[in-house]
Amino acid sequence: MLRHFIALLLLVCALAPSATEAAIYRVGSDAGCTHATIQAAIDAAAAAVGASEIRIRAGVHVDTVLAIGNETDALALVGGFAQCADEGPQPEARSTLQGGVGAPILTIVDATNVTLRNLVLADAVTGYDGAGIYYLAASGELTLLDTTIRGNIARYGAGIAIANPDPQAAPDALRVVLRGWSSVQDNIATHGDGGGIYCVRATVRFRDQALAANNEATLGNGGAIAGQDCHIEIASRGAANVVLQANRAPAGHGGALHLAGPAASAMVYSTLGVPRFDLNSARYGGAIAARGGARVDVFAGRFTQNTAEAAGGAIWLADGGATGYDTRFTMHGSLAGAPADAAACALGEACNSLAASAAEDASGVLGSGAAIFIDSTAAGMPSGSAHARFEGTRISFSRGYSLIAQTSADSHIVLDGAVVDTNVLGSFIAVTTAATSSIDIVASTIAGNTLGAGSTVLFGPLGCSVDSDARGTRVERSIVWQPGHALLATFGGTPQADCYRHLVGNLFSGLPDSPERLVADPDFVDPANRDYRLALYSPALDFAPAHPTDATRDGGPRVFDLSYIGNHFGAQDLGAYEEAPDDLIFADGFQ
Repeated sequence: MLRHFIALLLLVCALAPSATEAAIYRVGSDAGCTHATIQAAIDAAAAAVGASEIRIRAGVHVDTVLAIGNETDALALVGGFAQCADEGPQPEARSTLQGGVGAPILTIVDATNVTLRNLVLADAVTGYDGAGIYYLAASGELTLLDTTIRGNIARYGAGIAIANPDPQAAPDALRVVLRGWSSVQDNIATHGDGGGIYCVRATVRFRDQALAANNEATLGNGGAIAGQDCHIEIASRGAANVVLQANRAPAGHGGALHLAGPAASAMVYSTLGVPRFDLNSARYGGAIAARGGARVDVFAGRFTQNTAEAAGGAIWLADGGATGYDTRFTMHGSLAGAPADAAACALGEACNSLAASAAEDASGVLGSGAAIFIDSTAAGMPSGSAHARFEGTRISFSRGYSLIAQTSADSHIVLDGAVVDTNVLGSFIAVTTAATSSIDIVASTIAGNTLGAGSTVLFGPLGCSVDSDARGTRVERSIVWQPGHALLATFGGTPQADCYRHLVGNLFSGLPDSPERLVADPDFVDPANRDYRLALYSPALDFAPAHPTDATRDGGPRVFDLSYIGNHFGAQDLGAYEEAPDDLIFADGFQ
């Protein structure tokens, strides 16, 4: 019986096609073609069993309207073939599927494994969603390999609209992955969100050199990508590491990316290079906007020249929008919690930076939060909370009324191991107007900024909850060197002294004299060239009690006890850098 079963199994395997073998359909009019149209080949593949590959001649295919439905086997549409008989596409050749008016170029419904390779989907116009690609399914994956989605116009998701109809679906059940030299560019969402991509309860991944550039959500949010309860992964290097560039939401939120909903999340991290968000713009949140409990984690990223007309030049957050929902933005100082394929940033201080952001309208009126703004929900509505954390981040060359601002109750901003320098501001560096919100500055360096006449560095509650980070203003183990500007605006009361500990700075008005707060030049290595490391005999060396978990700007460790410096209150240096001794073996106590 067993021998008979084995023989039957071998016979079935011999007759079945190989798992790697695909049925091939060739579209064109020359010898060797199997079908005259792409849709005819798609229909033939749907009627067959097993994986299928449809090969499409290079050139322009006009008025393209294609539909893939209920396909459970793998299906690949591959462009760039000179003739049907060719076994491979021409090097770097692509087939252009040019759309018309009224329908998407490609509609995919309930297909689970579709790949587009060497294609351009361009110039479709529809009053609905997804002029380039409309993908609706409960599960599946669409892969774009060396494929461009360009110049399409729709209501939502002009380039790609992807949605899971199941309201309880997890985002990873349905996915679109951009690989190779794929791009989403020059698409316009006329009335809704997602100029390039609109995503509902699904996942969007950028890999290799994939990018989204010059897309616009004219009246909505998310110039490049808008996600409702979606997961977004940006792990590509784009072109010269620029992944999201020159995208716009002129009347809305999130020039590059807008996320909403408690299941919404985004991860930005390095694999081949450091992803960059450059030259994006919006009314609120020039680069990224998140609300309603969404979460954004940046493990290596650079944000440069992003602008907001009203507030939040680089980042805009709104609180959770409902009790128990927490919106979060974090620039991490380590890879803890990063995806398995994340690599440590190899560019040193070029990693995790916000540079040249602006909150400013066309007439030059400055807005709040050139770097980040945390907004509140409508009055009388349950708000939830919002948190932003910048570990080892450099924030520089930004322009606005303030650099960091929050109006939301139960919001919290942390600078940990950060450098804040060379920003030009109409008033304060940090503003907190809600009594139940907080700004927490630890192990950071603030220096070389231009502030408005008479402005202090910080404006907000003068007290804090010393045992938690939940309320008020706290500055610890930091350097604040802004000659001509006091640390705090004290006209609202008397500062709580134990909220401002182990500091070197230029002026601590309103605070009692204490050896924990030293008024002295911190003696930076080369402040004229923005080198804010500590010189050999800086008074900020070995000043504070040890906090080994404090971040550093350069990713180096804390804490080193320098043998030639007497400890003030401990062996930790103040500010964003930790000076290491020449001989780390003996400094670590190794014998």
